[in-house]
This record gives sequence, structure tokens and C-alpha cells, in this order.
Amino acid sequence: MEFKNLIIKIDSYIEKVVLSSKFNWEYGGGLVDAPLPTYPSDDDDWDLEEDYETKRLKLIRESESVIENLYSPFMRYLFQLIDEKNMNDVEVYKRAHLDRRIFSKIRSNKKYIPKKRTVLAIAFGMKLDISETNNLLCQAGYELTHSREEDIIISYLLENEIYDLYLINDVLNYYGFKSLGYDTST
Repeated sequence: MEFKNLIIKIDSYIEKVVLSSKFNWEYGGGLVDAPLPTYPSDDDDWDLEEDYETKRLKLIRESESVIENLYSPFMRYLFQLIDEKNMNDVEVYKRAHLDRRIFSKIRSNKKYIPKKRTVLAIAFGMKLDISETNNLLCQAGYELTHSREEDIIISYLLENEIYDLYLINDVLNYYGFKSLGYDTST
């Protein structure tokens, strides 16, 4: 796809998304009516026959398990995707234009969460679809929104399966955003 045509299509996409979002917000569609979460009653949480000490120890064990797994969902999900796509670490970090030290940090430090730009570079390097990319971003505590122009551009590129990081970076730079990959400080 020619760069100029791609820019024209992205401009049109941005306009469509922004106008759609503005229309939804102004005419009541901006807030979603979602059901309120329901919480179990105190009776559902506790087996009343257990004594206090047993309950306390059970809660401690459960909280230790939760804390242990709190930091690793991104790492687990990433390496699960790598396995599902029959890829290896070297292939991913080279395609994502990342330094191997970043990937090593992700693999060895379960508390490490890379920057959003790094996660996006990995997603493009792995040729993830928009759903997989959103899931990966979510595991790292990020998301793609329609309130940021850069996210709208990224969404367009993912939806249209444009994975060439050189072209992606040209597009991002054209709109005044930083490139993905390359930066070893992420």
C-alpha cells in the first residue's frame, strides 16, 4: 500500500472514530448502562462451622496466592502467545525491533511491566490481531482507546493487518508520535 494512500485512509478512519465518539457522547451513548456488580453476602464467604483461626489461615494462604500471581499475568500471557504462534523469544524481539535485554527482563522478572509502546511493538512483531493485542495490553494494565489519536491509528493498522514496523513508524512519525521499538529504555 502506498504511503500517501495509507495516510488518507487513516485520516478518514480517525475522522470517523472521532465523530462517532462525539455523537455517542453528546446523544447519551457515551455512558454504557452496565449492571452493578453483585457481591456475595457474608454468609456466602464463610463456612460458619470453621473456627476463627482456620478462617484466618485460609485467608492468609489465599492472599499469598493472589499476591504471588498478581504481577505475572502479562508475562504468562505473552509467553503463552509466543508458544501458540510457534515463535521463540529471539524471533519476537527482533521482529519487534527491541533489545534482547528488554525481553530478558520480561522473562526473568515477573514484576516487570514494559511500557505501552514496548507492548505494542511486541504485538506488531508477533502479528497479533486487534483482540490479541488488546488482551496483551490489558494484561500489562494498558488499553487502546478512541480518545487518543495515536491509539486510533494503532487500531487502524491492526484492523488492516499492517505489521511492517518501518511503515508503522513512518505513519506514527508523520502524525507526530514516537516510533515503536528501537528504544532500549522501555
